[in-house]
Amino acid sequence: MNRTVRTWALAVFTLSLLVRLYWVSQAYVTPVSDFAGYDTLAVKWLETGAFGYGYKVAARTPGYPALLATIYATVGHSPITVAVFQAVIGGFTSLLLFLLGVRIGGVRVGIGASILHIFMPTTVLYTAVLASENLASPLLLTALLVLHASDTEGRARRMALSAAGGVICGLLILVRPAGLFFVPGIVLVVLYSFRTHRWYPKAAAAVLGAMLLTLVPWFVRNHYRGMGWYTLATISGYDLYMGNNEKARHGGHIRSAKRPRVLPEKEHDAAYMRDALRWIRGHPKRYAKLCIRRSWTLLGIGPDGTASLYLVPTRENDRLCIVSRKARSDPSVMSPDEKRLFKEHITRNKEFLRNVRLIVAPLLWLGILVAFSHPKKYAIVLFPFLAYAILISLTFSETRARELSDPLLYLPIAALLLGGRGDK
Repeated sequence: MNRTVRTWALAVFTLSLLVRLYWVSQAYVTPVSDFAGYDTLAVKWLETGAFGYGYKVAARTPGYPALLATIYATVGHSPITVAVFQAVIGGFTSLLLFLLGVRIGGVRVGIGASILHIFMPTTVLYTAVLASENLASPLLLTALLVLHASDTEGRARRMALSAAGGVICGLLILVRPAGLFFVPGIVLVVLYSFRTHRWYPKAAAAVLGAMLLTLVPWFVRNHYRGMGWYTLATISGYDLYMGNNEKARHGGHIRSAKRPRVLPEKEHDAAYMRDALRWIRGHPKRYAKLCIRRSWTLLGIGPDGTASLYLVPTRENDRLCIVSRKARSDPSVMSPDEKRLFKEHITRNKEFLRNVRLIVAPLLWLGILVAFSHPKKYAIVLFPFLAYAILISLTFSETRARELSDPLLYLPIAALLLGGRGDK
């Protein structure tokens, strides 16, 4: 790494960190929904010494709750401390994107991609939220950076780096199971080098083997907790059915289709899986339309509904978010004025985020075209992105899913806009 790269790397990290620290200093966010679930898992883990709560033994993977539990064990229950730590992680994420860009297309590509990441509104605002994407994104980029480096090494180092990349992929999956959707693309770019036009089956096997070894302790734990072997999370069937049922219209979760829990955890999720597959087989045309909608969710102009809650994270907006959540089960807790204010808040934020996507979405499509036209350079991001996009579209999707995949396309976008010349 030469002096120019070191200077820019420090500048990227510092700028990204300062942007996120400023946002965190202004934000007031109470965890709700999935975010509250992560918080509860971490707290219960510290209190009881066991992962899970209630009947939910394996509904979530332990990666992100482990981070929260570590911070809480050190400083006490403090979501704001987590947000500050996530600001640091966000700085490193921008740095990783810069370094990957330098390897792929030079300093210009690295700078352009990292700038997009630093200032993307959703990427910034999730810093203050207890969202697993904050940890999953740097793990994904680290894995890709390590595996890209392996392609220029000799046999021994290629194998070692491939195994290291596999371990990081395993950690990614333990943080966010949807990370599994990147794996087919990752294995492909390790198996076949577009740089040398040669096959490396042993390196691909090293990735898969190391990834599985990383997951084994979790599989063993779940087996001895009555979940059976190879259970990653007992929410996969639920997610698939929530996105593929008679009431589904937009390709995402339709929570009104949720059934009362009458079976043990593993069997309950298996029943959802059977119902989802049965519905898919019986409604192939509807399923195809839902898959197309999910593709559009990932690459279209629709705003991130979850992010719209936190775009203006003041105390008043936070209070309205909490009250609106409670109003789902008891409408009387929210006054007409509060409903009006909350609707105005969400509408305004969604409009802003939609305007951002009107710019970003076409660039993402152009980024895909650039990556396809230069597979030697961009295979390391293109094929993992495509694998993720295809598998998300075939199963279920929320707009939050973009937070993991979008940064991969910032690299070809930066090359398109700035003209990377390999100036390392």
